Parts: sequence; structure tokens; C-alpha cells
Amino acid sequence: MTKMIALLGGRRNRGARYMGRVHRWGRKFTWPAMIISPFLPIPSAVIFVVVGWAGMGLITFLILDILGELLWVGMLAGLGYELGHHAVVVAQTISHYGLWISIGLVGVVIVVQVRSQRHLMRTAAEARAAHEASAAHEASAAHEASAAHEASAAQGARAAQGARAAQGASAAQESSTAAADGQADGDTAAG
Repeated sequence: MTKMIALLGGRRNRGARYMGRVHRWGRKFTWPAMIISPFLPIPSAVIFVVVGWAGMGLITFLILDILGELLWVGMLAGLGYELGHHAVVVAQTISHYGLWISIGLVGVVIVVQVRSQRHLMRTAAEARAAHEASAAHEASAAHEASAAHEASAAQGARAAQGARAAQGASAAQESSTAAADGQADGDTAAG
């Protein structure tokens, strides 16, 4: 049992210190604890383990347990008797208005849930629209960049084609000039 208390006590060994106090106090702690155990908001089994470990005898344990339970039951019965008529009136009032109160509470819960769901759907739609807008903006920016690149490439191609055409025209003019010169030389030689 000491190992179990040490295990549950943690690193600071609080359990062993508390149990040392229980041993020193003996009846000062265990007897009142047994009598008030039904009134405490902790499981009675915890108190039963402590008083058993402290060395309380079985007969003493049973007598104190019965005494504590009788006090508990007596208190409940006395309060029930004293508050009985008032409790019946309260129960009748609650049963009279209970249906309407329940319907009202269900209505409030439904309204709150619908509003919450609408807000959630609106937020999701706004997020979806923002995402689509950013995707469309990115796509249009990419399309504009692509169009600008294609336009500059087409302009470059037209410039190159114009340069080639100008070179071709220049070459044609030179050849026609050379042909004309050759014909003029032939005319002079013939004349």
C-alpha cells in the first residue's frame, strides 16, 4: 500500500506526508471523516481506503458508516417533509409551463443554429469568391504576359521579315541596276 501511495503521490511524495499526518491524528481525522463522508462531494471509497489504512477497526468503521448514512437520510427526509408542499407547487408550475418552455428553448436553439450555419456558408462563399478572383487575376496576368510576349515576338518577326524584304528589294534593285548597266554597256559597245 505504501508503494501505491508513493506512486500516486508524485515526485514530491505528498501522499506519504499526508498519510503520515493521518497516522499521527488517528481518531481526530478518521472518525469525523467517516461521519461526514456521505455529505462530501468526493467518492466515499477514498475516505474508506484512508481510514482503513490508518488502522480503524471493522466494527468502528461499520458503526460510523451507519451513523453517517442515517444523518444523510434523515437530513434528506426532513428537508423533503419541510419543503414537500412547496416542492409539489413548484413541480405543478413547471409541468404546466414546461411544454411551452421546452418549445421555446428548442426554437431558440434552431434559430441560433440556422444563423450560425448561414454565417458559416456566407464566409465560405466569400472565401471561395476571393480565391476564384485571385486565380482569375493570376490567369489574366499570365495571359497578358503571354500576349505581350507573343506580340513582341510577332513584332520581331515582322521586323525581321521587313528587313529581309528590304534586303531582297535592295538586291533586286541592284540586280536590275546591274542589268540596266550591262545593257547600257552593250548599247555603247554596239554603237
